[in-house]
Amino acid sequence: MKKVIRAFFYLLILSFILPSGTFISLPIKTAFSVVLILLLAVYNRKFFFDQATIILGGVLIFLLGWAGLSFIGGYRDMVLSFLKNYFSIILILWLTFELPKMGIISIKDVSKILGIVSIGIIVIKFFTCAFLSLELIKMGRVYPLFKQIFGSELTSMKIVIGPFVFYRVMSSNDHIPLVWFAFYLFSHVKLWKKIVLILVMALYTFIVYSRVAIAEYGILLATYVIVLLRERHKQGKKDWLKIIIGSAIIVGLTVVLLTNKKLNLINAIISRFSGESTAESDQIRNIQFEYLWNGFKASPIYGHGAGSYVKEFIRNSTAKYSYELEYLSFLYQFGVAGFLLVIAPVMYVSCRYSLVKIKDSNVRVLIIVNLLIWLARPFFNPSFLSSNSAIIILIIYAMSRYLDYEKAEEKCDPCFINQVTGNIESCLMDE
Repeated sequence: MKKVIRAFFYLLILSFILPSGTFISLPIKTAFSVVLILLLAVYNRKFFFDQATIILGGVLIFLLGWAGLSFIGGYRDMVLSFLKNYFSIILILWLTFELPKMGIISIKDVSKILGIVSIGIIVIKFFTCAFLSLELIKMGRVYPLFKQIFGSELTSMKIVIGPFVFYRVMSSNDHIPLVWFAFYLFSHVKLWKKIVLILVMALYTFIVYSRVAIAEYGILLATYVIVLLRERHKQGKKDWLKIIIGSAIIVGLTVVLLTNKKLNLINAIISRFSGESTAESDQIRNIQFEYLWNGFKASPIYGHGAGSYVKEFIRNSTAKYSYELEYLSFLYQFGVAGFLLVIAPVMYVSCRYSLVKIKDSNVRVLIIVNLLIWLARPFFNPSFLSSNSAIIILIIYAMSRYLDYEKAEEKCDPCFINQVTGNIESCLMDE
């Protein structure tokens, strides 16, 4: 039974290579999560009723109360959709924190699978962009593909680079490789692999062509360089000058590339932050703010219910409760009370359990930076209310522990090595 549960969990992780997908009207990721819960109930009825289980279970109970409020308020069409998405987050987070404690999964194996998922997303993104740019497939055929097969929206726009026309290809799982990339840079791999990955992720970020993704890439890369310099100085190694010179060379080459008039890369990036489409997008956010804020003021304590939306201003016909200003939309739906009882506890559990038991200070810095980005993203884009949000926490949780595992191997810490590799018979993870 343990092997079956482990296999289903790994399949759940691998399913994130695809943007979305449904089965019998259930999201595939939610279906996998439900199957895992049922298998666990058969395998071991004595679940670990720790703080995470109690808090997440309480969130589900409160969520049902706000679903009832939405049902009474006339938002019945979106209640079930909202519950499916939120249940998916809760289930994946719970499995992330509990399965390692039960000795069912190996953090080391999970880290490898997360690498496969991230590389898979990157490869699919590159091929999609190449096929569109070479006109091997028309955009008119790509949209129905994402909608009908993946059940996912695809955002795209043309990017003119010199004589070439590229396509922005943005989907719901875009940020997964970026988070994995941040941790991979800190792992014990050869330097040339890290340099190649930095260049590949730069291209990937450009294809995604999202202001948030570009900023995230820059922040994560800067974090790596700063921590690396700090670590080398701490170890008494005097090659920091080589690192600075190497970084300067890379920056210099980047400047030359960006300022090349034929490629016109710098204008393409600037236009993403200040172009017409950006101004239009920001204007839409301003309109959203007005509608959502007025709706929040109409019911500031309890909101309008889970899955409720502004009937006069709908941005997504499939998920009417989804707005770019996601935090404000949560205040509209749940009010202050619901935000504190339904949204905030999930954030607390995600942050607390991501940081617990991490020994290395550099890894803790990396976790905090990624968590801050995770918490900041809903200010600009709808990102929290999705299973992709939960898998990001899984990446932070698993990859950080694997990095600590590499440190423990150096220091010959058998207890922690057992925890990471899944052998916890003699050394359980305490709270």
